[in-house]
Amino acid sequence: MSGLFIGRPDFDLLPPEPEPPKEKAIGEAYCREIEAFLIEHVDADEIERDGISRQVLDGLLEIGTFGMKIPKEYGGLCFSHKNYGRVPTLVARKAISGFSLTESPTGSDVANVQTEAVLSVDDA
Repeated sequence: MSGLFIGRPDFDLLPPEPEPPKEKAIGEAYCREIEAFLIEHVDADEIERDGISRQVLDGLLEIGTFGMKIPKEYGGLCFSHKNYGRVPTLVARKAISGFSLTESPTGSDVANVQTEAVLSVDDA
């Protein structure tokens, strides 16, 4: 589970049995292409502020990102499930974030957080 959290899951644990070396090489090569694209064209802070730009979407379209599971005869990349899974894992690992709680009755149980609104005399 720790590998999944930091963006480096062990794909060999997923069914089916380990993929053929040629298939794995295709996925790893595409991940290098995606990584280069992200480094050159994507600013995470800008996306957080303004959303994904048309230029980024067009670039992802050009390198086939939206056709990873589409059969080759229809213009897609026809990736295996493992190769398809490699790409969002790569994209999601650009930063690790987390938070903690220090509420006395809650601890780190986010589901137990409670909020109460009380009408103030000043607001009436």
